[in-house]
Amino acid sequence: MEKSLDKKDKRDVKSMFLFVTVVSVVTALVTAFVGIVASLVFSNDGKIHMYVVFGFLSITLLIMLGQMTVHLHYARWMYPLYFISSMFMGAIPYLLVASFFSLFILIILYVFNIVPDKNMLVFLRAGFLWISLPPICWGVLAGRLLLIKRLKIPKEVSKRSKILHISDLHLGLLVGKGRLSRIKALVNSERPDIMVISGDFIDVSPKHLEMYEDDIKKLTGLVKTYAVTGNHEYYNGLEDAVSWMRNMGITVLRNETVIDDGTGLIICGVDDPQIHGSGYEDMLKTLMGRDDVDILLSHQPLLFGQLATDRSFLMLSGHTHHGQLWPMSIFTKLLYKDGDRGLVKKGASFMYVSAGAGTWGPPLRVGSFSEMALLEIG
Repeated sequence: MEKSLDKKDKRDVKSMFLFVTVVSVVTALVTAFVGIVASLVFSNDGKIHMYVVFGFLSITLLIMLGQMTVHLHYARWMYPLYFISSMFMGAIPYLLVASFFSLFILIILYVFNIVPDKNMLVFLRAGFLWISLPPICWGVLAGRLLLIKRLKIPKEVSKRSKILHISDLHLGLLVGKGRLSRIKALVNSERPDIMVISGDFIDVSPKHLEMYEDDIKKLTGLVKTYAVTGNHEYYNGLEDAVSWMRNMGITVLRNETVIDDGTGLIICGVDDPQIHGSGYEDMLKTLMGRDDVDILLSHQPLLFGQLATDRSFLMLSGHTHHGQLWPMSIFTKLLYKDGDRGLVKKGASFMYVSAGAGTWGPPLRVGSFSEMALLEIG
């Protein structure tokens, strides 16, 4: 048994190394491209200056240094480094769009043998800045908002109940006490019967979350709380994450079904697909073999269409963040065919996909907002 665990650990290390390598290379290529275009646009001689390119390449180093260091050696004093590196990470998509726009204009000028005059250069520079800066500035403001969505789910249950659904809080350096206090304030004002967390409650190893433990215990002391694992619980040590959440007063459902004493709701919870691998579909269908399940908690909004053919249940998911940063929402819509955000209905069943109560990586939101959902069922 120990030997197999050692092999698994080695596979995990290799997978993480490969992931970091690929991300680093892609980020370096993107930032180098942005640096080349920025040099052409902002230099007075219209030439590529390598010091500008290497300046942008240093952003790659800052991003990787900030993101990796915080997971290897977590400390509050690292907040500035992690914040700045995350902000640069969030800026890259909009710098890339601005670069493509500027390059397109430069190519047209070159094809028609037009030498850009002073006015044309002002237009190019203004265009680059107007395309890249407003989304970033808006993203900072939108990332601080936490909306409350209120929905009524017309499903027959033994007792009308109010459920607070949160997902993807990503508790860590950038999401912390402020967000927890707003969740607690909502629980105090609305008095939900239960609270459910559909994965990615944490963003770092639980050994780094001691500063939040009192706040979480006070929160779970107010309302019965159920949760399932997400991919970030897996990344940060699955067993440690689950043990820590249970110590916080959270009932973590790992491929099991329970009946809530207060509401009589039958709640089924499944581990994240990353934990099951190819066995996820079979596991989920086995768990949902009984036809009296009221609520299914699953981190990723998968297989709803197959499960909702001849039954009535409510599936609560997250994971997608609704893209978090446009245009990523285009890809989440393509990946999750049954629905990547909001309320979806099929037959007598419903699925609600949360955009997340927090943010992952960049503390920015463009084209989406963080949210908590208050669901009245029955």
